[in-house]
Amino acid sequence: MKIGPGELLLVVAIILILVGASRMKAVSQEVKRQRDAAKPVRSASPSGSTSTTRSGLKYPQLQLLGVLVMLGGAATMIIGYLMSQPDVTFLSLVGIGVVALGIAFIILARRR
Repeated sequence: MKIGPGELLLVVAIILILVGASRMKAVSQEVKRQRDAAKPVRSASPSGSTSTTRSGLKYPQLQLLGVLVMLGGAATMIIGYLMSQPDVTFLSLVGIGVVALGIAFIILARRR
């Protein structure tokens, strides 16, 4: 039995999802630590202006989730294409929808 490109892509996708999940946990801990560190700064200035710099992201965990969803959608599209070379299959269309969902997550994460 030979291992085909579909199986290899599936294994790579699973590894990327696991790495991304562990990275998401690290990012959430970092955000929590930054919020805890910024709380005294906010209470010290009653005018509402903080001295901390704002990043372009409101929800960094949501952006990371969007990237992971996009990777899963891309893997689904590639596997769907490799399973039937000349045709666009249902699996490829599902992959395109999942990539669009990942892009929506990234856009929502960047809203202020």
